[in-house]
Amino acid sequence: MKNKNKHTLCILLSVLLIASNTLDGQPLASWDFNGTDLDNLDPNNQYTLAAGTTETEISEATLTLGPGVRPATATGQYGFKIATADSQTSLAGAIANGHYIELTLNAANGTLLNLSSLEFNGQSGPTGADNVALLSSIGGFTETATIVTRNPVAGVTGGLDTDNSGFGGPIDLSSTEFQNIASITFRLYGWNSSGSTGATYFRNLSGNDLVIQGQAIVPEPATAAVLSGSLSLLAVLAVRHWQASLGRQR
Repeated sequence: MKNKNKHTLCILLSVLLIASNTLDGQPLASWDFNGTDLDNLDPNNQYTLAAGTTETEISEATLTLGPGVRPATATGQYGFKIATADSQTSLAGAIANGHYIELTLNAANGTLLNLSSLEFNGQSGPTGADNVALLSSIGGFTETATIVTRNPVAGVTGGLDTDNSGFGGPIDLSSTEFQNIASITFRLYGWNSSGSTGATYFRNLSGNDLVIQGQAIVPEPATAAVLSGSLSLLAVLAVRHWQASLGRQR
């Protein structure tokens, strides 16, 4: 009987481990900015650009520009310019004046998202934003809920740079607030620009230039029932094992 219980426990634990292995990242949506030209996008729709590739469980994956910026004009870029008179010297100012690029991701009905990372190639021109910060709708786009802040520096990989090396390592989104969500919006704010011709933008390098990684989870009632039953059986077996241990100690 002991061996049978052990065998049952092993099977149930294996089922639970397999079922919980859902956080490994894969591309949910991605953009390749090769050939992108904002002059060909609709200004009345905030220059919306849909992702080039998405998982089937994603109903919307789009980029738009904030209301307080002008579009970047070079081919192979998706970003903004800020009029000299509108330049801000703080993140608070950028938030108040709508100086951002926005990324919106919505899951299909009945689907939840577990995010893992956001990666992109970014650049700031010589008179573009000297500072950028990533915020999200989950944090209410508030300064106190900033996900990451970067200061572009020429030749330094890992920041929004001023040369052609691109944005560095991925931004970690594996924390609890980015799990089991149906939708999310990110905004990349920029401030401390010094000229109206300087752009701050996602840029074309090789392959996909903006990728959000994670898992799209479609809960199935049958699977949920199996897991619930498995947990109940594990609890019963654990109690029996504990009771048997007490009996042997007497």
